[in-house]
Amino acid sequence: MIERDLPEGGIAIHDYRVVSIGKWVAKLSYVIIGAILASIGLELFLVPHRIIIGGVTGISALLAHFTEMRLGLFLFLFHLPFIFLSYRQISREFAFMIVLSLFIFSMSAILLHTVPAFIENTALSAICGGITLGLGIGLVVRYGGSLDASENAVRRIKPMTKLSAPNVIMVLNFSVLLGAGIVFGWDQAMYSTIAYLLAFEMVKLTIEGFSMHRTVWIVSKRCEDIEEMLRIRFNLEITFLQTDDHPGRDLEKVMVCKVHRLEEGRVKAIVKSMDPDSAIAVDEAALQRRQSFN
Repeated sequence: MIERDLPEGGIAIHDYRVVSIGKWVAKLSYVIIGAILASIGLELFLVPHRIIIGGVTGISALLAHFTEMRLGLFLFLFHLPFIFLSYRQISREFAFMIVLSLFIFSMSAILLHTVPAFIENTALSAICGGITLGLGIGLVVRYGGSLDASENAVRRIKPMTKLSAPNVIMVLNFSVLLGAGIVFGWDQAMYSTIAYLLAFEMVKLTIEGFSMHRTVWIVSKRCEDIEEMLRIRFNLEITFLQTDDHPGRDLEKVMVCKVHRLEEGRVKAIVKSMDPDSAIAVDEAALQRRQSFN
């Protein structure tokens, strides 16, 4: 950040352009590092042991196996149509980040294709590969890129199907894992499922942060009763937010509390059992950050 002094009063003016450039360079760096990590997870842990994950990456791995072509080439070619399907709904900056992350991901996969696997044990490779791949994807998504543009395309064409976007993606991933079982055997399908679940959880952790506590917002007409129950069961510190008064109808209140990840499910269950019409949001900032990348 650059500071300049004015003649009168000696007031400093901050030039935030340098800060913006620094943030932009940092985002680019994290996207590039994430794409390289994801390619390492694929080419050095998963693909040598015929472990397939879901999405377009899994389809690319299956086709690379049948055609003996480089995985990175399929990764780039298969993602191009999805980018064109969703380019009208995303900003130029996001489009640039997507193309950059996919290019680095694909090129890194091509360069690492001839490197032998790091680990010979298949189960250990599934664990390490899933963690590395998920960490890489999470870094890319957190800082504005994407390594699986199919999700954006599914949201784009959602009106053409009765299924919701998450259900369509789930069906796609299940079909890929099923194909891996048919092609490579059900033992490999089991390892593929392990790698997929680990990658999924690592993406969530990387995007949302590695803190063991999460912020929970609860909107309910029975906040006092819920507060008392949560204090008794979990000894939570709960804060009430001020809401506007709407005469003529029951008031809904908003309460905020910090919840341990392992207790999150039980807290939600208690809230819903006491007020089925309540609304619960977890880590609103992280949720908005994910939606901004879609």
